[in-house]
Order: sequence, then C-alpha cells, then structure tokens
Amino acid sequence: MEYFKGLTPLEFAERHLIPNEPAVFRALAANWPASVRWTAEYFEGRSYSDELCMRLQDERLNESPISLRAAAKLLKEGQFNDRYIAGWQFGMLEPRLAADYQVPNFLGENWGPELASFGFADLRWIILGVKGSRSLPHIDIWDTSAWLALITGMKLVTMERPIGTVARQRTPDVIEVEIRAGDVIFIPGTWRHSVLNVTPTISVTENFLNLWNVRRSLILKPPWREGIGSVLTKRGEIYLQAWSCRNRLAVVDRVLLTKIILEIFEVSRTHSANAPLDGGLMARLNVAYEEALKQRELSQ
Repeated sequence: MEYFKGLTPLEFAERHLIPNEPAVFRALAANWPASVRWTAEYFEGRSYSDELCMRLQDERLNESPISLRAAAKLLKEGQFNDRYIAGWQFGMLEPRLAADYQVPNFLGENWGPELASFGFADLRWIILGVKGSRSLPHIDIWDTSAWLALITGMKLVTMERPIGTVARQRTPDVIEVEIRAGDVIFIPGTWRHSVLNVTPTISVTENFLNLWNVRRSLILKPPWREGIGSVLTKRGEIYLQAWSCRNRLAVVDRVLLTKIILEIFEVSRTHSANAPLDGGLMARLNVAYEEALKQRELSQ
C-alpha cells in the first residue's frame, strides 16, 4: 500500500478504489506551494470570510467555536493538547487556498461539484492539530473516500477494515501507518479511522465521489442521489466516445468501465426513484459491454 510515485487513474482504481484498499504516497505533496506557505504564522496573520470557522472538540465531542487565526496561534504556542481542532470547510468561502495544492490526478474525477445543487456539500478541509490531540474513530460522511495530505508535522493514522469484507491484497484488518510532511494517504470509504497528531500538524483533505465509489454512497440514500442520473448520462456519453477511439482505451479497460457504469445505473434505479436515467444510453452501454467482452475473448 506504500508508493514513492503516483499511479495512472486506472491503476489506482484497480488496486485501491475498486477493492476499497488504502494507500500511502510518500512525499507526493512535498513540492506543493502549501508545503512552504502553510504555517501557523501564515494562518494567524490572515483574515478570512468566516471568522469562527473552526471548532475545538474534546474526546466527548463537546465543541466550541474558534477562529482560524486563534487556532493557529494556539497551535504555535502548543496549547489545548487534549483537544482536537475540527476541520475548516474552506472551499466555498476561501477557494483561493485551493491554488496552494494539487489534487492527485490518479484519484480520477470528483463528481461532488456537479452534485452541489442536489445537496452534495463542499468537502474540502484544512485541519490543525496540536501535539497529542487525536480524532475519535469514525467513518467519513456518506461513505465517501478521502485523501489527506500532511503539510507539516507527523500523524499516526489507524484504519480498520469494514466488518464482513475480505482483503484482496495482503493487508491486515487493522492498519497503523505513520505519515510525515509531504505524504498523502488514501482512506477508502467505510473504513473506520482515527488520527493521532504525533507533532503539531497542518493538513488538507478532500472527500470525493466518482465512478468507482458512488455505489456505496447511493445505498445510504443521500440527499444528492437524485442528481446521479444526469451525471451518469453525461459520463456515459463521454466514455462511449472515448471507447470508439481504439488508441484511447484498451479492450480490458472498456470491459471494466462499462461493467461499472451499468452497475451504477442499476443501483441508482433502485435507490433514486426520481433519477432521470437514460434508457437509450443504457442500451448502448450494454451493446458496448458485449462487444468489449467478445473482443477480449478474441484477444486471449
């Protein structure tokens, strides 16, 4: 599960998104602008649209609001080490900060922005952690997957495999991994996880939804599920166009992608009665799937 370079989107999907397995990418974020700019002093010295944007949280989940500047000052001074600073959802109010980091391209698409009008929240967070503070074990919202990049410091991340699932790779049911500044960790949806800040830390994380993990989220019947049909219709047309170009997608990739998108259509039909599913597109995808299967058999 440990890499020292990135993967292609399909490699990452096959190794981690589809089997729902975690991964760590060492030093992937080391050259991001955030790695230089984001310090306690940087956040303490700036003004923000949402003044009381963060929350101090103790181990009993009692919360109190706090400004980012005040939190940065306390981080610098090493105070409240028995409390955890819940993340700041900065994406809507301070999108300029997103220019300081680069979402790893192998994660694939994030359908979240397209589902915003249906109730999908902007799930981008900046988290400050004082030495010794920790988050309680939890599963992320709507069973979405997440990546976390550590900008400064060191964290100890503990992840627990979902009950009733079997590892496709040689990974244990409970994984404990130490990440340092510059590392990026992928936490799959439905994995219960907790984080200990071994040193003072600053990190950025995003929860994302795409072709590979949306099925799990739809089963929870989230409020944005009614928008899935339109997203799938758009993606299906794009994929069919790509598949028509032989040099754009290998046969095995066409088999995999058509199978996945058809399964999502079926899940969407079951859990989103009002979703505008395109029957004609489904028929064409089924034809593409059968053709890809035949081509795969001929090539073997």
